[in-house]
Amino acid sequence: MQGPQSDLDSVQFIDDNASDIKDAPSSSPEEPPLEPVDALRRRVISFDSAETIVNKGASDQCVAVPSEQRKLAETIVAMGITEEEIQSIYELDENVGVSDAMDIVAAIMSGCSDDEMKHAVPSSGCFSSSQDSTSGKEMQKASMNIDTSASGHDPFDKHRMYGTTTVGAFAAHVYGFKSGGVRQMREELERLHTRLVKAAEASSDLTMDALERKYNELKWDVERRLEVAFCQAMSALVTCFQQTLYVHTHDNRDFGPYPLKACGVDYLEMLTRVGFLFSVESLLSTYGNELGMLGDTEAAVKELGRVCIKLRPVKSPRAAAFRVSITSGPSGIVIELPIITRRASEFPDGSMHRVPGQDAVSGAIYLSLSTPEQRIRAKFLFQKPIRVVPVIFSQGLNEMQTVANTVGIDSLQKEINAENVVELEAYVNNFANWVSKKQLRDKTSTPIYDIKELDLIQTSLAALKSNIQLSGRSKRMAILSLSSSIARSVGGGRVTMCKSAKDRTSMSITLEEANLLVRSHGLLADDVEAFTNLLRTYGVRRENARKNIGKAQYCFSALQNYMLPQDYQCPPGTGGGSRAYS
Repeated sequence: MQGPQSDLDSVQFIDDNASDIKDAPSSSPEEPPLEPVDALRRRVISFDSAETIVNKGASDQCVAVPSEQRKLAETIVAMGITEEEIQSIYELDENVGVSDAMDIVAAIMSGCSDDEMKHAVPSSGCFSSSQDSTSGKEMQKASMNIDTSASGHDPFDKHRMYGTTTVGAFAAHVYGFKSGGVRQMREELERLHTRLVKAAEASSDLTMDALERKYNELKWDVERRLEVAFCQAMSALVTCFQQTLYVHTHDNRDFGPYPLKACGVDYLEMLTRVGFLFSVESLLSTYGNELGMLGDTEAAVKELGRVCIKLRPVKSPRAAAFRVSITSGPSGIVIELPIITRRASEFPDGSMHRVPGQDAVSGAIYLSLSTPEQRIRAKFLFQKPIRVVPVIFSQGLNEMQTVANTVGIDSLQKEINAENVVELEAYVNNFANWVSKKQLRDKTSTPIYDIKELDLIQTSLAALKSNIQLSGRSKRMAILSLSSSIARSVGGGRVTMCKSAKDRTSMSITLEEANLLVRSHGLLADDVEAFTNLLRTYGVRRENARKNIGKAQYCFSALQNYMLPQDYQCPPGTGGGSRAYS
């Protein structure tokens, strides 16, 4: 007898199934989305006018400029970009000079009406043939709208993605932290168990009853706390996995160096053989309530080692909407996630999440299987569970960590780091073994990994172990940067957290972004501080703060900011938010 056919069985016939072609809507006549560079071209202004706008704004003079233009002017002045640099970076059309943009800004500064501006700057790159040649030339001169198709590049033709999930602490805030977190309470459980054994040997029934009751109550509390923290960690895991899978399926490998060449089906093979590295960077201090939060977080992350992920192939976004499931059994917890085995181009861009390749509703990733060999390999890999390998590295950086270092209660983070570097080293060794076997087996294909990069990973791992051993009453921020770099190098997922994922997290993630630009995209090391400040001042993290507290400010007082390590201090004018949220 033959059982009902599943989506998995039909993977190799995915492109020949005519019934599913109907699920793919016809190509939309809508204009393709603009890539970020072309979006900037639409609103670029001249550099002389940028300084004028900033200077007049600083002197409280009335300037009739939209807020978007004002922000752009501030960015240009802050970065100190020259006209030649902007033309070389964005490859502006030679027919559209910077002087043309000056005419537009001059018209704005003269206070022309909105109607006049609509005639001066058309909203479309197409010009009507009914217009006379003189007005057409004026409109073409004034317009900074450069047609995307003219450059010969598809939208997002040049892009690189570095996924990082930012979350608050995986902690049972609802139960408070009077007795610490799960880790501290488990240590108390062990002490109670030892006392129970001694009481049993002494045949003290009264003492036995009291200790047993206390032991059971504490065990119950530990289980409840862990449930609350673990569900938060599970949510972060799924988000991070989908984000990382997307990066290694749809990223542009030709834009900047990329040590791990495994993408698509090769990356899935790596995950099934080595596992998914879930690397958590904690910025929690070891003082007060945050000590308990760290105890909860560490226990929740370690518990993720019981989790496996299975990918279920589907053929349309509609089928992916209800495919997420979580089951538990003797071997642990299995999370089943959908993966759409079709080309993303078969579906409209409006259904995509940000850059095409991920469904906006379900979050499912598109994985195109274009050859019979890929379909056969994918069919085999989809049956294999992906083991989760969680690691967490912690280093407090705020003023409370300074207090903890002073009074000598910083041992918890050192213990956590020492335990997890062993797990990370084991994963790196397994990864290196898989790379060696893969490259021996596929000698004719492109090497899956650069051998020199493997040596660099081992060097970074040795430096990480050294920093952990030397960490005493000092803030060793290199622990975080090294562990994060290693995780990215082997295709792992990255999570950064503090108490609220708003202030300290913002400082860490912007620094990491600047370091990535230095390491992979040619930014000068001397410019890291300037670029980090630019990201913290004009980047999305201030908008994240606005959504949390109602204003675009980081919650650092002058004293708090001073107590942070220098690389993690917020720029002038960006701090001062309410301390209630810090």
